[in-house]
Amino acid sequence: MQEFADTIDELKTPSTDLPHLKKNKDKYAEVKSKMKKLDDRRDPIRKKFQYIIDQEQDITIMSGGLTEEDKQKLSGLDDAWNKFLEGLSEANGIINKSYINLKTEVDHSIEDFKKEVQENKRNFQQQAPYAVDKNMDNQKAFEKLMEFKASTKELREKEEEMKFGLDIFEIEPINYHELSLVEREMAQLLEIWGVK
Repeated sequence: MQEFADTIDELKTPSTDLPHLKKNKDKYAEVKSKMKKLDDRRDPIRKKFQYIIDQEQDITIMSGGLTEEDKQKLSGLDDAWNKFLEGLSEANGIINKSYINLKTEVDHSIEDFKKEVQENKRNFQQQAPYAVDKNMDNQKAFEKLMEFKASTKELREKEEEMKFGLDIFEIEPINYHELSLVEREMAQLLEIWGVK
């Protein structure tokens, strides 16, 4: 019965981050998958205790019989089960609310990331050393390309970090063509400036 209470307390803790949400969702699914098995165990437990109570005279002589605590647990078994079911229902509501809140955050993160990727592409196309002019020598060209290489690498790392949230909410990963374009053009420019 204490295990019921501990499980419900754990599941009722609102999730404020994705790892906790995943943990709660997984735990809830695990508990739900065991419900029939748990429910099926109540009758045999009740029957065993009833047998012990019926045989109490002989058992008292042999082992001291059932304690009052044991008898209280038996009489509270159905009540504990019903409280567990209610708690599980409440926990499901809390998990769903956390799911909605965190999904909204992930959706906003995706939109913000798309803007960052588009801005990176726009900046690259405006500032990359596509041509040789009096203000652009090899060193400045390489410095500029290294800046974009670093910013593009950061964006790729951020994209990788976002995959955890996409998996939780079953969102199809987006192929950021702008990022691939910048990486491709940057590699070509590095090669050209390397030859120059």
